[in-house]
Amino acid sequence: LGPDDLPRPVLATVDAAGRVQPLPLTPEQVAFILGIVARGEGSGIATPPGGPTVIVPKSAAKMAYTVGLAGVASPETREAFKRDPGSFVEDTSAFDEADYVRKYGDRIKKIGTLERTPKTEQAGAQGPWFDDSESLLLDDGRNTVWVPRERVGELCNALVAARDSGASSADWGDPAVRVPVSVLETLRTPEAGGDGKQRPDDRRPPIKVLLIHENEAELTYARHKLNERRYASNTDLPGLLVPLKPHQDTGVKALQELWTDGWRGALLCDDMGLGKTLQALAFASWAARVHRPAPTAGGVDDQRPDIPVAIVAPPSLLRNWFTELEERFAGDVFPRVLWGQDGDLPRSRRGRLPYALKDVLTVKGSKRDAVLQALDLDKDTLRTLRPDVLFIGYDTLRRNQFALAQVRFGCILADEAQEVKEPDTLRSLALRAMDTEFALVLTGTPIENRWRDLWTLCDFAVPGYLGTLQDFSGTYPDPSTAQGAGKAPLPDLAAAGLTLREKLGPLLIRRTRDLVLPDLPPLELVHQRLDMPPEQATAYRAVIVARRGAAVLKLLQDLARVSLHPRVNAELATRDEALAWVKASARTALAWEALGRYHHEGRAVLIFVRNRAMQRTLEQALRLTFGVQGVPVLNGDVAMDRRMELVQAFEQARGFRVLLISTDVGGAGWNLQFAARAILLERPYNPATEAQMVGRVHRLGQTERVEVVVPVATLPGTRSFDEVLDGLLVSRVAKQDAVLAPEAALDVTAGLGAQMTRATAG
Repeated sequence: LGPDDLPRPVLATVDAAGRVQPLPLTPEQVAFILGIVARGEGSGIATPPGGPTVIVPKSAAKMAYTVGLAGVASPETREAFKRDPGSFVEDTSAFDEADYVRKYGDRIKKIGTLERTPKTEQAGAQGPWFDDSESLLLDDGRNTVWVPRERVGELCNALVAARDSGASSADWGDPAVRVPVSVLETLRTPEAGGDGKQRPDDRRPPIKVLLIHENEAELTYARHKLNERRYASNTDLPGLLVPLKPHQDTGVKALQELWTDGWRGALLCDDMGLGKTLQALAFASWAARVHRPAPTAGGVDDQRPDIPVAIVAPPSLLRNWFTELEERFAGDVFPRVLWGQDGDLPRSRRGRLPYALKDVLTVKGSKRDAVLQALDLDKDTLRTLRPDVLFIGYDTLRRNQFALAQVRFGCILADEAQEVKEPDTLRSLALRAMDTEFALVLTGTPIENRWRDLWTLCDFAVPGYLGTLQDFSGTYPDPSTAQGAGKAPLPDLAAAGLTLREKLGPLLIRRTRDLVLPDLPPLELVHQRLDMPPEQATAYRAVIVARRGAAVLKLLQDLARVSLHPRVNAELATRDEALAWVKASARTALAWEALGRYHHEGRAVLIFVRNRAMQRTLEQALRLTFGVQGVPVLNGDVAMDRRMELVQAFEQARGFRVLLISTDVGGAGWNLQFAARAILLERPYNPATEAQMVGRVHRLGQTERVEVVVPVATLPGTRSFDEVLDGLLVSRVAKQDAVLAPEAALDVTAGLGAQMTRATAG
């Protein structure tokens, strides 16, 4: 239904009991909400102009008018809506199991309802159950703060603390946003400090999904190797326009051998910057040409796959993949491209023909299915287009799983596969539901937090090879969950890691920069320490006093903010004001010292900083102190199709220039070796993420010595936040060398919380 079909738009909230509370909205307020939803997927907490704070759920942009029936329709329609709200936004006939299941591969059990309830691994676990793409946008009419999914649990704890103290709201973020305590009811999270068990009101509305054999408690799907060997073929790589480096040639040949030997997948986990993209494309182009389907009971099926190759990656990286294909391969390699993302189709200089994924998808159901994604596949159109390669993002794959799980792929390349490391998220389930002859995992960080990250990747590449998740977790326990009263002593983690690596054998291809690129220019990590100036030290001590006895996560949040700068959100009008602001923080003072040298040398500089307010203030300070005009910012506010343009323009510029990069956007997939100087002004808790950030500049193609400055704010008489975090991150022992380091299993955030509690006690 559109604006002309309703006398007025209405957004309604529906609780677990089906009670509807219509919220009449003006057109301006609706436009405000649609703008928030357009900024990124996930739920949003918003206050439209002149309106109350409301929760904007997923797909609110498409649901607003349909749900508006609750406020303007007949009494009978309203009652029907109360009884079954889902029927107004979903045509259940489109999910007819008999019509769909027969179209899918053998890993699909059925189409069913996924009860989205909080999942906990142990007593005392906290935080909501949510898809790993979900996040929140807080807006109270004054300020706006984006909350990434990994910090939603912190927000819940802050709201619980405010409620327990009798407050009706809590301030969150910087600049501070006032969030009503009632938001807890919408997030449906277990209370902080609770028993971690599901409560009756923790249930979220069920959704229809493809249910797969998950292999979590029972091994019901093991397809890691074919019964018979594939036909052997030569290893020539026709169409490749550039020579492979020796380690790349070795990697491609290893993948070819695994394919020929009948393995169903592999993990290419080379260190960042060694050319995983080129190796994967070279292998996939070879596999597409020599592909011979597995023998079947009726003989050998020599039909071509529906789509020979699929490239699944974060949306921001898909154009990088297309550029690599254009620059390194002749036009007859993957000449027909199926583009799975919104926006303009990529342009080819080599005659490749791009088509939009929407051209092969059909919506089954009536026109009132406002939130229905493309559920079916137009096989006739697919056969006519005969695409050679599909480019698609993880979330688009998730939304269109009912259609894409019908496609038979020859090879799937899953880039930055740590995006689906959690086995029970919708993206992970959708990826593993795909029907493919060979699955190649690409990641420089196969283990980010726990060893079970690696199990999930293997369950996609070689299902069943590592057994069930339950058995795997017992053999390779996570130190953060295995310790405690009454728990069995931890095994020798180094020995367990070695056993796991030997188990994976040739399926895990892993080389480091130091090993294969001895001529790569040196990398110098410069950890500089400086005592906090008076303003920052006072603010830091005030946080410790004010938050004594509060939740550790809230303490960490406040200490992290003050350690960055006591005034991250400042308005600077003159050069003197800018210099005074710089000197008010140890980190910015150290950063400006380095920037002074880089300015004199005419360098391109990357500054990694996540705080949005800090990014805005830094832009002012850079303009006023160095005369830099138009400091570009690479963060989540920049549209996907604009990010590559922004980076290319920065690369082509000359002289001293600064690019501000948010760690959650610029930490993966980008090739930024045109810069040899970087400042880690705001560091992540995860050492793998920091390694990715450094790997953006110290990689294949870098010709200069790389210098990365790490400012550390100290405070006499105590271990500061920066010192604790620096110690945890610096002490990692080659976590990226796959499974051999015990530190790979540490929960860094939990460790930081424990150490900060000790450091601030008393």
